[in-house]
Amino acid sequence: MLLFDALPPDILFQIVALLSLGDIVSLSTGMSQLVNKFLSHLSQERSFWLTCLRMTQLYQPLPCLNLENFSILPTEDLERLAFHSIRLARDWGPPFPQVVGPIKSFRAGAQ
Repeated sequence: MLLFDALPPDILFQIVALLSLGDIVSLSTGMSQLVNKFLSHLSQERSFWLTCLRMTQLYQPLPCLNLENFSILPTEDLERLAFHSIRLARDWGPPFPQVVGPIKSFRAGAQ
């Protein structure tokens, strides 16, 4: 049996990059300390957020981004954009979405 921590980091990155943003959040909150440690380290990598957002963009539009190329954003903004995308997908995914709180926005990059 192959243990999660026995896999090389580049293989783990490829596996996690194929997950949806919602799956990544679920994985990080519902799994072992080892997985959380790995995801915590991975979430500091700019390439991780770029890959996740590019994969997400294939099946859902990214929220209100005025930039055609989000790869110029710093890591913190990429992470915020990812979590903003998760919240929008969760809130607007049901057949009859309802606004349950104030509409939130964020500024990304030096605009």
